[in-house]
Amino acid sequence: EENPRWQATLPYSIPSVCQSPCGTKLFYPWLMAALLCWQFCRHIQVRMGEYNADVKEHSELVRSATLIIHHPRYDSRSLDNDIMLIKLATTMDYSADIQPTGLPSTRAKEGPKCLFQGEETPPVLSNQKCQEAYPGQITSNMICVRFLDGGKDSCQVSIDVGTEPWLMLLNFSLQGDSGGPAVCIGKPQGIVSQGTECALKGHLSVYTKVCNYID
Repeated sequence: EENPRWQATLPYSIPSVCQSPCGTKLFYPWLMAALLCWQFCRHIQVRMGEYNADVKEHSELVRSATLIIHHPRYDSRSLDNDIMLIKLATTMDYSADIQPTGLPSTRAKEGPKCLFQGEETPPVLSNQKCQEAYPGQITSNMICVRFLDGGKDSCQVSIDVGTEPWLMLLNFSLQGDSGGPAVCIGKPQGIVSQGTECALKGHLSVYTKVCNYID
């Protein structure tokens, strides 16, 4: 399966409870990822140039993180500001399999389709449609994508919200795509954050709106 050159995975961490298949995007030496996946981690390793997680490939590089920055206003209940930065500890050379991505200067508009995992996603939806799908749960730092009648989509975090952060960690089930980027017109506009399983009819995928965090 194709893995875009600007995408990385975060398969290893300490403590072991943080191990998950969350993704991220690269604008070297920094990576962006969903904070929900890694909010309790202090040690993270990143894999880049990976196409098959079960096979060691010639294109694959592994780097450790030297700095991890959590958004200071992250809300573990609403998942508002579900974004973090990871700085790689050592240098790396770009290749045909590993390339950085630029950053968006404007927000994604309603309608255009984006790329997720190298494949076309459903259209970006308006905040109104997003709010209708998840009443009272969508903030200005989120965007939604989805065909309302179901279809191919990302598989994100399903959440049964507890009252304490450790309950959140126990209750969410990572479905493989959390933290991965949605790239619209060549720029990363979203980070997979939350939703209801994979491509269920009437349920939208919710992404952290990347452009809100760029000066």
